[in-house]
Formats: sequence, C-alpha cells, structure tokens
Amino acid sequence: MNTLIIYCHPHVGSHNRRILEAVERGLAASGTTYTVVDLYADGFEPRLTADEYARLFVSRAPGTDADVTALQERVRNARNLVFIYPVWWYTAPAALKGFLDRVFTAGFAYRFRRLTWFLKAGGAIVSFIPGLRYLVQPMAAQGLLKGRRAYIVRTYGGLPMGRRMFGDTPAFLENAVLRFCGITHIRIREVYGVNLSSFTPAREARHLRAIERIASGIRNT
Repeated sequence: MNTLIIYCHPHVGSHNRRILEAVERGLAASGTTYTVVDLYADGFEPRLTADEYARLFVSRAPGTDADVTALQERVRNARNLVFIYPVWWYTAPAALKGFLDRVFTAGFAYRFRRLTWFLKAGGAIVSFIPGLRYLVQPMAAQGLLKGRRAYIVRTYGGLPMGRRMFGDTPAFLENAVLRFCGITHIRIREVYGVNLSSFTPAREARHLRAIERIASGIRNT
C-alpha cells in the first residue's frame, strides 16, 4: 500500500502548490512511497453524466466509467489519503466535490444498512446531540474504506472569524464523507489568511515547515 495525495488547485504558483511540494518533501525524506492525483492537471471530469447518474441511483447496475475505476483502484491501494485544497465559498472546489461524487460511491466507499424504525427513531434523537452524531454513522452505513488514514490540508483566503460567521461547512469532508466511509483516523491542518498582506513569506515558510514535519511522520504500514 502507499500514500495517495489528492491535490486540487488550478494555479501552478499557488500556496497550495507549495504545500504539495512540502508534503512530497516530507514523504520522500521518510521513504514513504506516494502517488499524486492532480485533479486539474490530470483533466479529471467532476460532473456526473446522465448515464452515470442513472447507473448509480436509478438502475443500480454494476460497472463504472474507466476513469473512476482507475481512481478507485488507487484509493483501494492507499494506506493514507492526503487531501490538499483551498476553501472557496466555505466548501471545497467543484473538482474535489466531483471527485468525491464520482469515486466515493456506494458499493466502493460505503454500503447502506437496512433502515429500520429503530434506527430512524434513534438517529432522529441522537442527531441533536453534538459529539454523539458520528458515533451512530456506522449504524446507517458500513464504511468500506475502514483502516485508512486521512490527512487534510486546506487554505482560507480570510481569517478564522469568517468560518465562525458563515458556518462550519468546510468540515463536510471529514464529518460527512470520510467518517461515513469508515475513515476515523483524520488529521487536519488549516492555514488562514493566505490572501492577506499579513501572510508574509516568513509566515508561509513556518506553515510549510510544519506541514513537511507532519508529512514526514506518515507511514504506509
């Protein structure tokens, strides 16, 4: 198994690109093998076609498109998943959202359990209790990616106050996707204010060093 980096940013000179390079340096320093899925550079198509949607949600017929099959195989062979992306409109870019829509599908990433009246009643109650919500997710679905670890590095153009003002929607990746698919070992590094004048080269360098140290601790065992 190896480490799979899912990188999502269109600009080659971005702060996210330098984060990717820092992660690669850290992995290389520790001898951890890795591969990179560059969603923009690879030309990944994030949109579900009408036929693909019908197969997934209407007929539920077996089979996947060739590009999805290849990506699912790379996820299947990964011990660690590293997500690197900017936060736009307090969520992930469309390319990353499309990657999740098309690749993390039922039968591959998760399998729904039979919904009984007991689960519906219990879930309705527990959904109002912070901290317990994620404990009952396995009752709704069997996570098929269990045993993997996830590392998330995401950047914000503004300050942390914006996230508090506009909602915690960036956390959908760890809370609504990864945990649902059985990945509970999740480490997150967030970098704020990358579009502000106060984000100096020295400040950026400190963040990059910290991210490189995190990456150097990733192992494929």
